Amino acid sequence: MIRHPLVRFGLFAVAVVLWVFLLVPLGHSFVATSLLTAASFFGATATMLAVDHRGPAFIGLSFERGWLTQSLGGFAIGCASIAVAVAPIIFVGRCPSLDSGWTPRQWLSAIALFFVAAVGEELLFRGYGFQRLVESIGALPALVALALFFGAAHLNNPNRSWPGAVNTVLVGFVFGYAYLRTRRLWLPIGWHWGWNITEASLGFPVSGIRMGGVPLHAESAPPVWLTGGAYGPEASVAVTMVLVASLILVLRMKQAEGKAGRENEA
Repeated sequence: MIRHPLVRFGLFAVAVVLWVFLLVPLGHSFVATSLLTAASFFGATATMLAVDHRGPAFIGLSFERGWLTQSLGGFAIGCASIAVAVAPIIFVGRCPSLDSGWTPRQWLSAIALFFVAAVGEELLFRGYGFQRLVESIGALPALVALALFFGAAHLNNPNRSWPGAVNTVLVGFVFGYAYLRTRRLWLPIGWHWGWNITEASLGFPVSGIRMGGVPLHAESAPPVWLTGGAYGPEASVAVTMVLVASLILVLRMKQAEGKAGRENEA
């Protein structure tokens, strides 16, 4: 077994690149590319767990007591927090209207896609690599590095903006601390999934990407500082305030103790 955590972090990064080059070029649509990108992160994680002779519990995906509560709790927080953030946007006149072209089947497909994407992104940004970096350089430096990387990874999204990038970095801090407090990935996965589903279902772009087949549609409208413009609410000051409140919430959470925490620190 390779012992040094920084070397294992580097190997994980190499595995991610190799899996991305192997799978992503096979995608010929947005949905296929999204699924193959997530599959790349699954593949890189599985590769490193095999190298370490470890199971999913090693990276915080154990099904021990509390996993479902954390998942559902994170999902509820994600839904509620983005709903609070878009409330003032709706108040100033950007009220979503019913999209006559939506179908339940398309909506369920979008929900499933968001789930796979949320799990994939959490594996990449809060999973094996992040956890090995925590072991190597400490929690705060690792958190800063991966939150910045999380923000940078969204700079190629449509209608990107610096306010959106800053808020995405804040999301990285929130989800990173959610893992550090629980030593499991269930809370950030649920939070990530609930946030994206609610934002898309209310008709807003998710990090600049507008999903089709959802029940509602919201048009871009001024003021951009409040609504986020074409990038969506994630580029708005309303989301900034919600994320600051969310960061305070996770910082006040009790640090996880016991087997889950010790196993990740081994």
